[in-house]
Formats: sequence, structure tokens, C-alpha cells
Amino acid sequence: MSWNKAGLWALTVLILILTVSCMTSGIETPENFAKIKDGDRRAYHAVSPVGVLYKVRAVKNYPYQNLEFWQAAFKNQMIKEGYQITSEETFTAARGPGALFEWVTPYGNQDYIYLTAIIVAGGKIIIAESAGEQTS
Repeated sequence: MSWNKAGLWALTVLILILTVSCMTSGIETPENFAKIKDGDRRAYHAVSPVGVLYKVRAVKNYPYQNLEFWQAAFKNQMIKEGYQITSEETFTAARGPGALFEWVTPYGNQDYIYLTAIIVAGGKIIIAESAGEQTS
């Protein structure tokens, strides 16, 4: 099971479009993905036939901070955990400012791409995550 970088970026753009609603129950399952029902009503999970996973959830913005704070905190934590950042950019969504990160991490004999987007929407932080095996 593998996923190329271009496909994962396309999925991330889709995730960003879907996250502006801030409602995990209103997310439509992307084409060629299947929604995973795992009992967690606070998050949306889906998987593709080649094993690409993605998750969208909202958490409280606590302690209440701006995007710059959460962007730096998230980046520092991921680097401490051993992820290697390959790109980072900011954007503006309908619900607020956001940041998009691309990470690479080894797992076994393979490298995985892990994309994360965070949007600070007032009292909530919307988090979208997608991961798949890197093939190119």
C-alpha cells in the first residue's frame, strides 16, 4: 500500500476545504475513500483503498492562543518526537488563519508522509491529518 506525494497534497487541499465548516458531522467522504466508524463522534476518519488515512477533528483552543502560538507549539512537539519537517506554510480559511505542515518519518523500512493542517477558529482549533507511505 502506497501513496505518492502529489496524491497526498491533493487530499490535503480537499481536507482544507472540508475543515472550514468546523463540523465533523458535515464532512463528505472523498471519492475512493471509506468512512471509518470507530465510535468517536468528535472526529471524522476515512481511509483509501491504498491505506491513506485522514482524520478531521476540532478541539478547544485552550489555553486561548493565536495561530502563531499553536503553530510553534505543534512544530516543536513534532520535531521532538523525531518527525522531519519538509514544508510549512500559512493560509487563511473561511473560519480563521491556518498552517499546513508536511512531515516525513521513517517507519520500518519505509518513509511516510504526514500532512497536518491546523485552523484557529476562535474558541476551537480544527485539526486535519493525513498520512500515507511515500512512493516517490
